[in-house]
Amino acid sequence: NFTISTLSTLLAFGTIPLNLLIYSGSWTDEEFVIPYRSILIVVGITITPLVLGVGIRWKFSKAASIILKIGSIAGIILVALSLILLSLLYPFMYSASWKIYVAAVSYPYISFMFGYVVSTLFRMDNFQRRTVALETGMQNYAVCFAILESSFSAEKFSVMSIFPLLYGVNVLIAGIVFVGFYQILKKYGPEPIKTHTPNEARLQREIKDTQMTEAFLEVRVTDNEGKEEFCNT
Repeated sequence: NFTISTLSTLLAFGTIPLNLLIYSGSWTDEEFVIPYRSILIVVGITITPLVLGVGIRWKFSKAASIILKIGSIAGIILVALSLILLSLLYPFMYSASWKIYVAAVSYPYISFMFGYVVSTLFRMDNFQRRTVALETGMQNYAVCFAILESSFSAEKFSVMSIFPLLYGVNVLIAGIVFVGFYQILKKYGPEPIKTHTPNEARLQREIKDTQMTEAFLEVRVTDNEGKEEFCNT
C-alpha cells in the first residue's frame, strides 16, 4: 500500500497534465491549474506517518499494537466526520441527477473488482490482490477537487465539483463495505481466508511451484517408462 501510494502520487506530477490533455482537450480550451503544492502535501501526509509507523513497529512492537488499535478507532471516527463535513459544506451535491448518482456510487465498486481481477490474472497473492483492489478503487478525489477549484470560476465549480464530491462520499462508504465484506468472508466463508505475511506468501508460492515441477517430472518419467515397455514388447 505504501509503495503504490507513494509512486502513484509522485507520478501524478506528470500523469495529471497528461490526463487533462487527453480527456479535457476535446471539450474545453481553458487552462487547468495543476496543484503541485497539494500533491506535495499529499506525499508528505502519506510518507511521514508510514515511516514513523514502520520505525515504531521495528523498535517497539508492543506499543505498535496498542497504537494500531487506537488508530483504527480514530480512523472510523475520522471517516464519519468526513462524511458529515462534506455533507454540511457542500449540500448542493445531493441535488445531482440520477445519472451522476449511478456513476458516483458504482465507480468505486467497479474499480475494486477491476483491480482484484487484474491482480488475480498476474497470480498475485491474496493480500496483494486486496491491496491493489483498494488502491485502484479509492482515488485521490481531493486532488481533482483542488484542480477544479483552482481552474474555474465559482459558478462553474459548483456544477463541475458535484461528481468528485459524491464520489468522495461514496468511496468512503465503499471502503467500509469492502472491509466489512472481507471480514464476513474471513469468518463465515465456505473456505477460511488465510492472511499471510509477504515471506509466508513467498514460501507458499515456492512450495506450490516445487510441487508442480515434481508432478510434471513424475508424469514425464511414467510416460517414458511406458514408451520403453511398449518398444520392448
